[in-house]
Amino acid sequence: MATNGRVGGARSLLSHHWGRLLPGWWWAALLVLGLCAAVYPLMAPPARVTDRWPVNTPTPSLDGMAFMRFNYPDDYAAITWLQNNIAGTPVLLEASKDDYTWFGRVSWFTGLPTLLGWSYHTSQFHDPALIPVRQDAVTTIYTTPDPAVALQLLRQYHVGLIYVGKLERDTYGTATAGAPAGAGLAKFDAMVGTSLDRIYDNDGVEIFRVRGAT
Repeated sequence: MATNGRVGGARSLLSHHWGRLLPGWWWAALLVLGLCAAVYPLMAPPARVTDRWPVNTPTPSLDGMAFMRFNYPDDYAAITWLQNNIAGTPVLLEASKDDYTWFGRVSWFTGLPTLLGWSYHTSQFHDPALIPVRQDAVTTIYTTPDPAVALQLLRQYHVGLIYVGKLERDTYGTATAGAPAGAGLAKFDAMVGTSLDRIYDNDGVEIFRVRGAT
């Protein structure tokens, strides 16, 4: 009984203490803030999903590639083909530009190393001074109309596969100084049979294998 009395007295003292520090309207405000915070996990996920996939929103699934079948069917088919047909871990070249976007998608879903992923993330694990050097190399390989220049960089970075999809065409298919639109990407076709082999061509996506890549 004495113990219960002491506990009750302590609770009464604590309640009185906090009641003096925080008047009633403070407790009401804290309650409102708590309810507002509780709304976020209920309301935010649907909004985020709609923002990411404004059309063809995938149904809940444990398949991390399910959304691609509806929103990026061309990449989905090509990436699935790579998963099923490429042995080992050849370096894959794909478009590299903005972080937190669709750039880097082939490397993510195949596990193949790439010349450059998201710049900021890469700079956290490697020398940041290398980022612009590799960024320039990726851009040059895709945009130069000179096969010799592209091949020299492909050899330098041990690139084994070149991916050319819609994202690459949108990023590197515009005109550059001294080269008309699409000239840089067109050179890959000209290199087939000598330094490249076209191993995939479907739904606007081409994949080339670099001959003699190590």
